Amino acid sequence: MARGVKIEDWETEEALALLKSVSSLTMEEIATRVIGLKSRRTLYNWCNKSEAINKALQQKVDEETRREVEAEVIKSCFVRKMKVKTKKQALDRDGIVHDLEEVREYVIPPDFRAQAYVLNNRAPGRWSQKPVAEVDDTAVAGFIPVPDLMDDPDEDAGEDTEVRDIE
Repeated sequence: MARGVKIEDWETEEALALLKSVSSLTMEEIATRVIGLKSRRTLYNWCNKSEAINKALQQKVDEETRREVEAEVIKSCFVRKMKVKTKKQALDRDGIVHDLEEVREYVIPPDFRAQAYVLNNRAPGRWSQKPVAEVDDTAVAGFIPVPDLMDDPDEDAGEDTEVRDIE
């Protein structure tokens, strides 16, 4: 362990906040650059001894994972191309084996579920899966007026209406 660096010094609230804030660094960089340890192994030993340090660094790992997953979801919203290399062996007329490499390009279409997720979470005011009902001043909340189907449309016609039997 490096001289002058003690685990107790890194269990204070300010030090734990610093450990949480360095989410872009690797564990090796945190151990050597931030804390001043000679190796990351000492930092892992500290994580086993101190629950506070372990929790602070675990939040860092969770944040990194969230960022990676978010980036992959956003990438899947767009058309992507993937190249796949396959190696084959072919036998010619003379009996000589040749190694062949075939490269195929696949087009991966965008994932509509990822698009809906991103739009719902990035711009919920414009893109939401919850329907927004436009309420009329005369309507009661939660009640949608339906025309009465029992009304006769020819009721206003009066006696001028002729009724015939169809044979």
